[in-house]
Amino acid sequence: MSIWTPIFRMGGDSYYDSENGGDLVTRDTGRMDEERDHRQIHHQRVTIHVLPDDVLVEIFYFYRLRTYNHPHLWHKLVHICRRWRYVVFSSSRRLDLQLLCRPEKPVRRSLDCWPELPLVISRPLSRQKYRLADDEEDNIVAALERPSRIFEISLYLTDSLLGKVGTLIQQPFPELKKIDLSSNWRALPVPDNFLGGFAPRLCELTLNSIPFPGLPKFLLSANGLVRLELRGILTGGCISSEAMANCLSGMSKLDHLWIEFQSKTSHPRSKNQRSPSLTRAILPALTYFKFEGTSEYLEDLVARIHAPLLKGLRIIFFDKLVFDILQLSQFICLMEKVKIRDYLSFDIHIPNTGHDMDMGSTDKNLILWFSLSIPFLPRDRHLSCTIRICDQLSPLRSHLQELGLYGDKRLSLQDVPEWLDLLRLFPTVYSLTVCDYIWPHVTAVQDELNEDSAMGILPSLTELRIDSPGTLTTYPVERFITAGRNL
Repeated sequence: MSIWTPIFRMGGDSYYDSENGGDLVTRDTGRMDEERDHRQIHHQRVTIHVLPDDVLVEIFYFYRLRTYNHPHLWHKLVHICRRWRYVVFSSSRRLDLQLLCRPEKPVRRSLDCWPELPLVISRPLSRQKYRLADDEEDNIVAALERPSRIFEISLYLTDSLLGKVGTLIQQPFPELKKIDLSSNWRALPVPDNFLGGFAPRLCELTLNSIPFPGLPKFLLSANGLVRLELRGILTGGCISSEAMANCLSGMSKLDHLWIEFQSKTSHPRSKNQRSPSLTRAILPALTYFKFEGTSEYLEDLVARIHAPLLKGLRIIFFDKLVFDILQLSQFICLMEKVKIRDYLSFDIHIPNTGHDMDMGSTDKNLILWFSLSIPFLPRDRHLSCTIRICDQLSPLRSHLQELGLYGDKRLSLQDVPEWLDLLRLFPTVYSLTVCDYIWPHVTAVQDELNEDSAMGILPSLTELRIDSPGTLTTYPVERFITAGRNL
């Protein structure tokens, strides 16, 4: 019997032997005590030190996976014993070892104590917006003086820090895979020759409120990007929709795209008018796209790109009024996920206080996730704008099965004809959920329904639910069903 074979005690002198098919075995108590002592001796002798190096490496690898959110905890392993230290350092690539360089640590002294492992330069999130002390900035400089070893950079750039590292960040970083830079809106611009003008292994790029006039040229050389986030784009760091589409055209691996302007005035205008026959740049790997800016910029951008595998689309418009999103509708129509007919639920939020009009499927587990918000929409145009936008989103409406209508308690009663126009846009919906603040509007529609006004009003509806805090009540829908099906 192996010392690793589990023994299930039954009490007395009987036990189940799992190694021999789970048979019940009966022995005298004295013999059982001898075997128990023998097993205990064997267990005491079996330690992790008998495992070969390759097995230890795999154990350490799984430890690294368990500490994925804290990838720099591996150093605890090398303090156990000399052998573990040797095994860890000799398998640095397999274990993906990195050295963390933070401004509060004495970087120069630390680097002299460790092997030449990839460096991660990071500033703690809790101190992102505070100016570093001179010695802390010097620690960042010390790490950047080793560009061939730097794997990741995450910094909040102040003018003082940028003044010290401005020359250093213009040299090539051949091993750099991820960079995340942020600053305030008054920051100095990043040099045009940022990272030597190219980063051959760069996979993730995040710039937040970073003026970077040379961005279009830099992006043309970053064909290996998997994640691109350009947030808080300033007037001095703007990039036209035409130039953006041109940059994206070579990013065949791009999976995540986030474009966010700081304000409406920071949007550049395209020099060339788009043509109906414009060739679209294909983004074959893109699955998530978030945009914050004007509808004009987005319309021009999505007219130039095609993302067939996109499944997450989040849009926030800065416009006070949005009338035409025909290019966005066409962009959605070309997505492969839209061709699946049983995929989408749709929620419409119509608040009264002018902050937000939000539409979209908020369940990210669905095949397609879409959300559109207009924070600055005038209060008296919420419903009419909702109708106009939904009317243009025919690719989403054509397969819709579940619809939710939500609002706040201060929402004023709108004209019944507008609500009728909204409900007519959803002939395929079989399940309608409304919040208790929207319910008075639905009952007003019901009270006004007759054979003429009911034409095309939710003809497929079979379920109507009221969503109140803590409860979900089903309501009879015979009036809708009867009126819609007797046309």
